[in-house]
Amino acid sequence: MTSCMSKIFRYSIKKDELVQIGEELDCMQAYMKIISIRYENKFSMDMHVDERLLEMKTPKMILQPIVENSVYHGLERMDQGGRL
Repeated sequence: MTSCMSKIFRYSIKKDELVQIGEELDCMQAYMKIISIRYENKFSMDMHVDERLLEMKTPKMILQPIVENSVYHGLERMDQGGRL
């Protein structure tokens, strides 16, 4: 968990405001590992991204609030867990 948190923190303080989509997805995987530990594997996440998009640029940390809101306002309330 500490390793994932440090990865996210280092990523968030990067000077670049635009990052590659691949980097953004790596950050989301680290975030979901933390969520998985916290909620004892109640949730899972699948990512399907065309490889041609991975080097394109996107604003840094744009996906994290979307994933976080999905967990806290959607999946967390499900009795059986859920999939994102």
